[in-house]
Amino acid sequence: MAHINLLPWREEARKRRQSAFTAMLGATVFAGVLLMYGVYSIVDGVIDSQRHRNAYLQQEIQVLDRQIAEIKELRKKKSELAQRMKLISDLQKNRNMVTRVFNELASSVPGGVYMTELDRKSGNIQIVGRSESNNHLSNLMRRVVNSSWLTDPTLQSIQADPKEPKLKSFSMRLRIKEAAAPVAEDAKQRGAKR
Repeated sequence: MAHINLLPWREEARKRRQSAFTAMLGATVFAGVLLMYGVYSIVDGVIDSQRHRNAYLQQEIQVLDRQIAEIKELRKKKSELAQRMKLISDLQKNRNMVTRVFNELASSVPGGVYMTELDRKSGNIQIVGRSESNNHLSNLMRRVVNSSWLTDPTLQSIQADPKEPKLKSFSMRLRIKEAAAPVAEDAKQRGAKR
């Protein structure tokens, strides 16, 4: 038995192991490539899906941006309309105010007081005139205080007139009352007329 040669068997076993190793290595590389391709496909699918979601969100954001712009425009128009309506309402409330204020002034001015200038700025009236006595001016101020359209009489100046010693020049400021009180009073007067 010493003469039996085991080298070819060993050589064949080595070749079989080497071919098995090569086959196993090839199968491992193939499985690794398949696994990498699978992972790449999954990741690519997830990224593509996310891109589609992002594109959809961008489209929806653009739609919402357009709607927000329309809402802002509508709010601006609404604000402008509200301002116009308020202006029209204020004009409607105050359309007869000048006439009523002049009527109130005419009924409030006592004899002996003469107005030479009358200037209205917003809710204030500036009166320049002449008076025969200080008592007449006091009566004018009392009547203005009791007036339904005028309030806060303020005598700004009073001077003796050098041209006419019997008359005194004066300057007075009045304020027109808020429109709500006269409107309520008008409603009472209309009710009284019926």
